[in-house]
Amino acid sequence: MISVNTITASARHYTRVPSSLQGTWYHYGSGKYSKLHATEYHFNTSGIHLSGASFPKYARGHSQMFVSKNSKGYYNIGKYATDEWPYWKKSNSQE
Repeated sequence: MISVNTITASARHYTRVPSSLQGTWYHYGSGKYSKLHATEYHFNTSGIHLSGASFPKYARGHSQMFVSKNSKGYYNIGKYATDEWPYWKKSNSQE
């Protein structure tokens, strides 16, 4: 008789919104304002609600949200395992 023991790791990867982007922001474009609200673990804009503390089954231990930063200081924030999300950077004027 063969006995197999399996060990399941429950490591979770919490994702935080950078403190420089946290708060409530407004953007005017195409004749209307859009609102962005970000907290330490949540990012909400234009009907999109992402959580860095929510763990969907498809993500295998990663949170629903991903955050990455490029060499120019812009952050890419989006839903884990997807692509083509916009870049964000706190600015007082257009760059």
